[in-house]
Amino acid sequence: MFFDSLDFVDNTDIFVGKIVNLNDDGYIYGNMFKDEYVPYKNYKVYRLNPRNEEESLRLKIMEHTFKINDLNLYLDLHPNDVDIYNYFSKEENELNNNINEYETKYGSICLNNISKNYNWINNPWPWEDEA
Repeated sequence: MFFDSLDFVDNTDIFVGKIVNLNDDGYIYGNMFKDEYVPYKNYKVYRLNPRNEEESLRLKIMEHTFKINDLNLYLDLHPNDVDIYNYFSKEENELNNNINEYETKYGSICLNNISKNYNWINNPWPWEDEA
């Protein structure tokens, strides 16, 4: 086969023991699998600190969305991994709960759930300081 002659490293056991970040660290490290994280030079991760409940809910939504995307990539390659699929389903449920809570309290967050107004235009942008 063509790929056999390219001297690729054998990565068949890359997910053996698949140590998954079961907390929110996967989002700040950019990887849900601790085995795969490789620090870049002297980079120190920056923990996000929400200033209020709305920002806290938005951060949770971003974290769950990241987890779902990263786990989805893994499941594309390992569709029979029941443990990761169950974790994926749990994250998906939590994401939906957080989105529903956010939209109940603060209005639409997704374009497909827009009511008749665009409330987020009136909110401060991430680079604007409310102080």
